[in-house]
Parts: sequence; structure tokens; C-alpha cells
Amino acid sequence: MKTIIDNMLSPATVFWGSLAALAVFYLGRRWFVRPVVALVILILSLVFLGFSVCDPQFAAIALAPDNIPIVAMLYLLGFFTWLATAQAVENDGRMERGEPPREKDREARVFTWPDLVYSELICMVLVMALLLVWSLLVPAPLEQPASAALTPNPSKAPWYFLGIQELLIYGDPWLVGVAVPCLMVLGLMAVPYLDFNPEGSGYYTIARRRVAYCLFQFGFWQLWILLIVIGIFFRGPNWSFFGLYEVRDLQKLPATANVQLPRFVGMTILAVYFLGLPPLLGHTVLAGFRRRMGLVRFTIFIVLLLFMLALPLKMLLRWTFGVQYVVALPEWSLNF
Repeated sequence: MKTIIDNMLSPATVFWGSLAALAVFYLGRRWFVRPVVALVILILSLVFLGFSVCDPQFAAIALAPDNIPIVAMLYLLGFFTWLATAQAVENDGRMERGEPPREKDREARVFTWPDLVYSELICMVLVMALLLVWSLLVPAPLEQPASAALTPNPSKAPWYFLGIQELLIYGDPWLVGVAVPCLMVLGLMAVPYLDFNPEGSGYYTIARRRVAYCLFQFGFWQLWILLIVIGIFFRGPNWSFFGLYEVRDLQKLPATANVQLPRFVGMTILAVYFLGLPPLLGHTVLAGFRRRMGLVRFTIFIVLLLFMLALPLKMLLRWTFGVQYVVALPEWSLNF
């Protein structure tokens, strides 16, 4: 079974599998938010994790002091995603019946003292006790002092930078390491000013914010959490892709090669993508968005959307054809 799983795993299958899981969870959210169904999924995942840690390769990664909190955070992310979705499904059902959202029934004031302070005090004591037990049971992930003569293979960034480190293999460092993160931050700052939908403010809902919900879930899970998971559990020596139970072979190298595209072809592709698609989408699929948002807001929105979609497109091209396409420009090169 471990061999079958390792043979099935690849960057493309991991990406498409997680995307399919998101789509199934979205379409069947009314069924998945049931407590019994969620409990069964949790038990199955724990059983899978329990059998997996019996494998030495998987245990060396999942039980490493650095990665134990990552596994716990993945379960926490799953729980809070389920909780928010359950509240949104409940509100959608209430509004279909003509009832107000559940949050409207909870507008009673809560005093800071003593109610909130007592709750914060209890949480602080519990967290301190958890950290104390953790520090006694799990050794600190300290290694020898850094040395230029002995570089770890692979040399991984902290988990919160692993997503950017994974992106660095798909393009120029200035583009995916600087420009793309800056666009992410600027895009998040621009969201309140681009949003034209007055519904869904102050309460959980999916039916009235379908586009926003799907874009956020795709950007958060596929373009950030998934990259961190790949960097932790699937990247090994030479930053090659390994299965969950595959031996980390130092001789394994990524099968990629650079292909030099003619300047005219590369610039044509970029021009069609960033200059041709916005007006085409604005007059077809996203015509309603263009009318309600206005020209300026729609232009900013569609450019940010195309930049977000460019990342998975670049990844899928690399995973499918195993090549790195390079456009030769007068004084610098652009990988895409």
C-alpha cells in the first residue's frame, strides 16, 4: 500500500487532488458540516496518521520537533474551516426560510470585566500549561551552529517561509520571492475597496458570497497551505519530490530543463494573458462584475486575479512537461 501511494503521488496529483477535495467539500458542504460526518473524517485521518508514523521515513518527518506543531496546526485549520462553514451553511438555511442570520441573535453586550477578562485568564493558564508540558516532552529543535562548510541538504526555511521557498523553483527570485508576496499584501489591502457586495457583512455566509468564498479558499489552501505542506512532507535532498514513505535518496535530482523560447513568442503569450484576457473576460464571463465594479476597480481586480492564477498555471506547466520556459529579453530573462 505504501508503494502504491508513493507511486501515485506527484506534484500534479497532489495539486489536483487537493483542488478536487476543495471542490467536493464546497459542493457537498451541507453534508460535510454534519457533526457525525466530520467526526468520521477526523477518525479516519487519525487512523491514517497512526499507521503512517509506523513507517520510519514518515515518522522522521512528521515526528520531528519542528514539524509536530505543523501537524497540529493542520488539524486546527481543518477544524476552524469546518466550524466557519457550518455556521455559514446554517445562516444560508435560515435566510432561505426568511429568518435573520444567527449572529443577529447574539448582539447582546458582554462586559469586559469580569466576563471577558475571566475568559482570557483561563485561556492564558491553559496555554501556559500546554507549553510547559510540550517543553518537557518534546526536545527543542536546536542543531549545531551554522557552518558554510556543512550545508544541510535540503536547507529548508522556517515553515512560514516554506511557501515562498517552494515558489522560488517556479520563477525568478525577484518575481516569486518579492513581487508576488508584495502583490498578495497589496491585494488583501485592496479587497475592502474592491468589494461591491453589501451582503455578508457581519455574519457567515457562502450562498451570498460565492465568488469571494471560492477565491479565498483557493488562494489560502492551494497557493499557501498546500505549498507549505509540499515543502515539509514531500521535498527532500536537492529539493526533489518524494512520496510520503519514499527513502530520501541523495542521488535523486529533479527532472527539469530550461527551454529558451523566442522573444516574440514569449512576449506574445504574456501580452495575450495580461492585456487580452481582461477585456475578454470583462465582456463575457465577468460582464456583470465589470458593470457593477466600474472600470478602475474591475481592472485592479482582474489583474490581481490573473496574477493569482498565473502561479498554478506555471506550476502545472512545469509538473506536466518538466521544463522551465525562459523568455530572453534585452537585459534580463523572465521565467514563466
